[in-house]
Amino acid sequence: MTFKKIKFVTDSTCDIPADVARKWGIYVVPTYVNIGEESFADDGVELDREDFFNRLSSITPFPTTAAPSPGVAREVIEDAFEDAEH
Repeated sequence: MTFKKIKFVTDSTCDIPADVARKWGIYVVPTYVNIGEESFADDGVELDREDFFNRLSSITPFPTTAAPSPGVAREVIEDAFEDAEH
């Protein structure tokens, strides 16, 4: 039996730790967190989760989220496609 190399793509709301995503080859499309007038990719780089949650109770107005642009999602999906067997 031959298995093909498949890839999984999810978005960052799945909350998969970066080390787990790297280990299993999971591609993650970042969603965005808006804090006031600033927008941060929820990728563990632009927005550190521990720092965010430590500051959450003091952030006003309360943060909101936004979907990634279609271009960002497409880029991640294309990377996964190129790395998969087909």
